[in-house]
Amino acid sequence: MFARFTILILVGVSFGLVGCKEESPASLKTSSDVKVTTEAASALPPCCPPTKEVAPVPTNEQVAEVMAERKEKPPARAGQWFVPAERDAYDLDFEVTDQEGQSLQLSQIVTRPTAVTFMYTRCPDPRMCPLITVQMANLQRKVLAVGLGDKVQLLLISYDPVYDTPERLKKYGMDRGLLFEGRSHMTMVRPNKDSFSELLQEFQIDLYPDSGGSFSHSIEMIIIDSKGRFTRDYQGQLWDNDKVLADLQQLVDEDSGVSAVQ
Repeated sequence: MFARFTILILVGVSFGLVGCKEESPASLKTSSDVKVTTEAASALPPCCPPTKEVAPVPTNEQVAEVMAERKEKPPARAGQWFVPAERDAYDLDFEVTDQEGQSLQLSQIVTRPTAVTFMYTRCPDPRMCPLITVQMANLQRKVLAVGLGDKVQLLLISYDPVYDTPERLKKYGMDRGLLFEGRSHMTMVRPNKDSFSELLQEFQIDLYPDSGGSFSHSIEMIIIDSKGRFTRDYQGQLWDNDKVLADLQQLVDEDSGVSAVQ
């Protein structure tokens, strides 16, 4: 895989053998009018016997507060836009399982201009994975509003291939506004745990261990063209959906033979 310059803003997000509790019932409306609901589930899964107090997944009220705060902050830095001749292709031959339980290769999903981000359902920080998922739901609404639903792909890849079963991913996504029924452009996937490290290396995603035996990660949004080539990324803060939508439109125009200037 190619070299991609990365600036990481580390945050204290737990990953791995902690955060096994689900959230309590709650609901919110985001700034893009995506209504989100959650349901309590208190049992600890057998995958992760706690060695310390586990952190609850944030409630949707907490996510709503963070969404409001984010309006006052600058969005993520937009990386360089690579023109087709400068793009390097990802190796997408990784086995994954989608939210419907279907086993397939990433290369079967990334066949259209694609926006990719990463999350996991046990994330205890309302500034991270819960917010990332709601932001993807808002991006999906924008994609549908401009008629790109059958021309682009939105993809969320889990950091937690052991715990995040298809059922958990689908419920987590739907609770935060993602639309799956009859919409092939929205996909959540659970990587194969045996090749998970290689997948992270391919996408140049860094996970950092902390003293509690878990990991920290950054917010990532990666734009990939229909040939599976890296085109642009957004890092450090939550991305601007209007800019990501413009990137996807640009790639759709490329595929249609329409030229545009970035």
